[in-house]
Amino acid sequence: MTKTTQEMRIELVRLFARFDSDGNGRIDVQEFQKILAALGEHSSGNALAKLFAAVDQDGDGSVQFEEFVDWWLDYR
Repeated sequence: MTKTTQEMRIELVRLFARFDSDGNGRIDVQEFQKILAALGEHSSGNALAKLFAAVDQDGDGSVQFEEFVDWWLDYR
């Protein structure tokens, strides 16, 4: 069964909230590193900084939900 767009969005909201450990509505670099680790990818240092900067589209130092969605859909 294929998930609808609404079902996918609900799933992504839950996933985002799971890793937004401080509940501020943004994913910081440490939280993002935990996402990668959960996916079996272990990035640190410069590689992590580069990847995080690419996901942080507006360059504000954190990943908002819509940026996360864009990244997640590309990652999958």
